Amino acid sequence: MSTSVPCTTTELADWEEAKRCFSTFSGSWLFRGHAASHWSLVTSIERATAPTQLRLNAEQGALGWFQQGAHNYLTNHWAPTSTLEWLALMQHHGTPTRLMDWTRSPFVAAFFAFEDERPEADACAIWAIDASWCLTQTKSTIQNLGVDYSDIAGMSETSFYFRLRDIFDDLLKPNVPPFVCALGPARVHERLALQQGVFVFPGNGEMTFEDNLRAFEPVGLANHLHKLVLPRRLRVNALADLVLMNITRVSLFPGLDGFARTWAMLNAVESNREFQSTQDAQDAALRPRSPGLVVRWNHDHWEK
Repeated sequence: MSTSVPCTTTELADWEEAKRCFSTFSGSWLFRGHAASHWSLVTSIERATAPTQLRLNAEQGALGWFQQGAHNYLTNHWAPTSTLEWLALMQHHGTPTRLMDWTRSPFVAAFFAFEDERPEADACAIWAIDASWCLTQTKSTIQNLGVDYSDIAGMSETSFYFRLRDIFDDLLKPNVPPFVCALGPARVHERLALQQGVFVFPGNGEMTFEDNLRAFEPVGLANHLHKLVLPRRLRVNALADLVLMNITRVSLFPGLDGFARTWAMLNAVESNREFQSTQDAQDAALRPRSPGLVVRWNHDHWEK
């Protein structure tokens, strides 16, 4: 599904250029890797529930279902204490939610964009969003909701971020105005920490993620949402670099499953290295040799 959300699109020709581009983003930016550049920004609850008007009901139903049964599998130290923590745990284990996974690292995003082998015709994409700017726009939206939120107007960005956690349950109700904001639970699980992960969520659960984003269009969304398009042929070079950075499936998803799936990535890198080595040797064998310098000893001196 292709996206039509306003953004700044940059097409990158090679991996070195991509790395230089990554360095231009400040620390307030978040990143998300897509294996196909035409994919839209869609939450898992959107994919699981086609009729928009039923999405809030589905979200509440999934939350109740998960809370009812998850205790059979949880240890005491990881029992969620808030709705946001419950949704984070659900997202972690694959239950659809409105939370969308992003990361503070463009290289982690690149891993998700390049990990799976796909046809070379399919370019991949790394999305970048200015989380600080989104927080400012969200603050302007929420402070106008009524007297219960009148204290928000004078808050600093940091104070508002923590206030969002307190009012998060209110934002899951119907008729919330559209916005998009980054937010993390008070406690994060191991995987989220390793991936430098942050959740970005839409305020209006009855609208799509991208429709929530479009609410920011009048205030300059395209300057604060970027789409970096990379050709699929850069995959092996990118993965080779990421291996050296220790960004692999097993480092991001600790456990036997992550370890098992890492082999395919390492094999792709090693196969390319062997192929390149063979190619270099063949090129060297075909390259015309220079005659070199021939000398001989003539009694008491060397001569050409």
